[in-house]
Amino acid sequence: ASPANPAGLATLIQSWELIQSRSRQLQNRVNLFLSLLENPDVFLFIPSQPAFGYRNPGLTDFLKNHNILLTHFHYPNEDSEPTSRIVLTAAHSEKEIRRLAQLINLYFQSH
Repeated sequence: ASPANPAGLATLIQSWELIQSRSRQLQNRVNLFLSLLENPDVFLFIPSQPAFGYRNPGLTDFLKNHNILLTHFHYPNEDSEPTSRIVLTAAHSEKEIRRLAQLINLYFQSH
C-alpha cells in the first residue's frame, strides 16, 4: 500500500481540533433534540447518531409545510413504502433544533 498523502495528512492534523469540536457540538445537538421530544419512541434511531427515521406521512407533510427539509423517498424502488428521515448536523443552531422539536411535539399533540 502507498503511504498517506503528505498534504492530506497535514490537513487532517491541522483540522483535528475542529473535527473534534464539531463532533461534540453535533452530539450536543442530538442530545438536545432527544431531550425536547415528548415521544422520541416514534423515531427509529441509534443513540448518539444524528439520523432519525420514521414512518408517518402526515408528519412529513406537516414538517414540509413548516419549511423543514427532510428526506422522504420510496426505497428501494418506487413501489416500496416511503423512507422518511430527519438528519441533524453540527451546523444546525440550537434555535433550529428547538423549533424542530416543538413542531414535532405539536404534530403529535394534535394527532
